[in-house]
Amino acid sequence: GNSSMDMGGEKEALGSNDYDYFAIPWSFRFSYSYQLRKTSFNQDTKEFERDFNQTLNLSGNFSLTSTWKVNFQSGYDLTNYKITTTSLGIQKDLHCWQMSLNLIPFGTYKSYNFRINVKSAVFQDIKWKKEKSFRDNF
Repeated sequence: GNSSMDMGGEKEALGSNDYDYFAIPWSFRFSYSYQLRKTSFNQDTKEFERDFNQTLNLSGNFSLTSTWKVNFQSGYDLTNYKITTTSLGIQKDLHCWQMSLNLIPFGTYKSYNFRINVKSAVFQDIKWKKEKSFRDNF
């Protein structure tokens, strides 16, 4: 669920600021999944082979300020003992422009995408983009 963190007592440290606290919107999600599936048919036993997988997942987002937003997603594969695909996204509101960085820092799908573009839909073709696809890793 969504919540906010009260960081009271900042009024004195900020001088003439009229706010008594900072509210940092955030959301975190933990989940567990168990997947059981039938795979190939075994002619000797006349039964389907079974395969299972367990994963613990973590995702979330938060705003550092009203113009900086961060989101992430990761997990741990409890069956194969390895970290699942991890992604990190950072967005910055630059008033009429916006900047974003999306990153998969490691693994098979290691990649990044950095973009600066105009927010107006009329000028949506005005942008600068730099990226490296996971396909470049092969």
